[in-house]
Amino acid sequence: MEKYITSNLKTELGYFTLKSIKKKITYFYPSNDKSEKINNNHLHINFLKTLNNYFLKESSSFRYQLKLIGTEFQKKVWQEISKIKYGQTVTYNDIAKKVNSSPRAIGNACSKNKCLFLIPCHRIICANGSTGGYVLGENIKEYLIKLEKNAK
Repeated sequence: MEKYITSNLKTELGYFTLKSIKKKITYFYPSNDKSEKINNNHLHINFLKTLNNYFLKESSSFRYQLKLIGTEFQKKVWQEISKIKYGQTVTYNDIAKKVNSSPRAIGNACSKNKCLFLIPCHRIICANGSTGGYVLGENIKEYLIKLEKNAK
């Protein structure tokens, strides 16, 4: 049985759990555990540096291998979302057209994303220009979009 490596990281946005298996990240999501526990693992230490640099506007990408856990449709959507470049936004409808689906289904797939930042669902907005939903809240989504646009 494969063994997960887990860390609990303190970030600018609060505490997040990071999980990986065989050098692939499977999970980066908010944590209820309010203590920092960093596994002495090269991947986890490097990821924390990348994350800190992201918030300092010194890094624009999370280039890590992922082991996506979800339905085939969700994986297809997440792979398309992963193509959105740093500092750019696209609409739910744009992604829906690329995967032959509906904007609502894209939003639903985003809500199931457990690899925040790595799969940048925060870069997807509504066709009318509003931010739309986000697991960390609309204010955080707006903050991340502005952070990336201002870093360019």
